[in-house]
Amino acid sequence: MSQFLYRSLVIIIFLCLFGCRVNLNPSQKPKYKEDLSVYRPVYQTVNIENKIISSTDTSLIFGEEDSININSDIKPQLDSLLISIAENNRAKGFIQAYTIQVYTGNNRKIAEEAKLKVYQLLPVITPKLSYIQPNYKVKVGIYYDKLDAYSTHSYLKKSFPTAIIIPERIRMPSR
Repeated sequence: MSQFLYRSLVIIIFLCLFGCRVNLNPSQKPKYKEDLSVYRPVYQTVNIENKIISSTDTSLIFGEEDSININSDIKPQLDSLLISIAENNRAKGFIQAYTIQVYTGNNRKIAEEAKLKVYQLLPVITPKLSYIQPNYKVKVGIYYDKLDAYSTHSYLKKSFPTAIIIPERIRMPSR
């Protein structure tokens, strides 16, 4: 009985694989065709002050009663806003930046050794030693973006495991 089922299963698989196949030549294959031109926007050219501006037909989107003012220009308002922001920042006298603190403690000798070691690791960056009672601090670099400080921080972290990126206010140079 099991041989009968096995043989019938093989015959059914054989017929499905080779009997159901339809061979079509490339010329006989049905071609897919669909017209999407009704969904495309209609473009028109508008002549404003001897300038030819190409724009989409807004009547398809907004209807006939709505229109877009092509002459609206925000450049003067934007310029005045940027000037006021720049003046406000100059009046503050400080900018927000970041630095890397590699040492903080009350031992001056260790702070000077840390400063020397940083200078040996990164000769292009000058480390700064400061004393704010009762601690000495060794800081490296000025970065205006925290992401800029990460590459130097990861390099210094190998030699200074307690190194951290800290925010710092920096006095803007007067003009």
